[in-house]
Amino acid sequence: MRKRIVAIFIVVCMLLGSLLIFSAAARPQPRPVNIRMFTDIGWRSRYSSPVGASARISQVLLPPVSNMFQQSFNLNPRIESFVARGSPSDACPANPAPHLRPHEHQCGCGGGTCFNERPGWHHKNVVRVHESIPVSPIGVEQYLTMMFTGHITCDQLGMSSQTHRFFRAHGMINLADGTRRILVIDAVSDHTRDFEITHIIAHELVHAFGVVNHCRNPLTCIMGNEIPPVHVRRNLSMCSPCRNTVLSNWNRFPHS
Repeated sequence: MRKRIVAIFIVVCMLLGSLLIFSAAARPQPRPVNIRMFTDIGWRSRYSSPVGASARISQVLLPPVSNMFQQSFNLNPRIESFVARGSPSDACPANPAPHLRPHEHQCGCGGGTCFNERPGWHHKNVVRVHESIPVSPIGVEQYLTMMFTGHITCDQLGMSSQTHRFFRAHGMINLADGTRRILVIDAVSDHTRDFEITHIIAHELVHAFGVVNHCRNPLTCIMGNEIPPVHVRRNLSMCSPCRNTVLSNWNRFPHS
């Protein structure tokens, strides 16, 4: 009797193993979404080496986003390469020399050389920094482009009466120009809040698949008009309409 039970147990295990193998084989490999990752001096100066700066993105900030995309959409956002370059914020004369801990200093532009390159725009204006990001060649798009800046950026367009607002953790993508350049602003010193930056990366990547901000389900979706609750940002939760939009555009980027 005992031998019979053991034999049945072995057969059951073999069948379960076969089902798991079949299930894994039936699911296609995740479609790659290649990202060419740029970092400015403001970002790299926060770390002891370029390797440390790159590892911060590839090993800490991006993996939760890649896991969510793979599980939800069978897509795999991955880094195609890292490129160290400068940004307009790096050139701001108000920076503490030599770019010493820029994430601790707000934009100090206000006149003089700060307006010579492009009249009326601060070096750390978020749109200006976004427009400096290179794009994948038109017609042979093989990757999206994303830049990490370590500067506190601003929304100041010139010497006006508007409030000089600052951004320590923010993201930007301009869907209208078709370039799909993504800017990630990370001037947050507290690494216990890494989920804030991970949420920004996910939010902007979802935009790249045609999802717009909405006022529906603001408490359950990372794509709401308002900043969602902490648990939504930590879990990268999305509502059904947003998920369906990504699924309908899953083949938007023919990367390999």
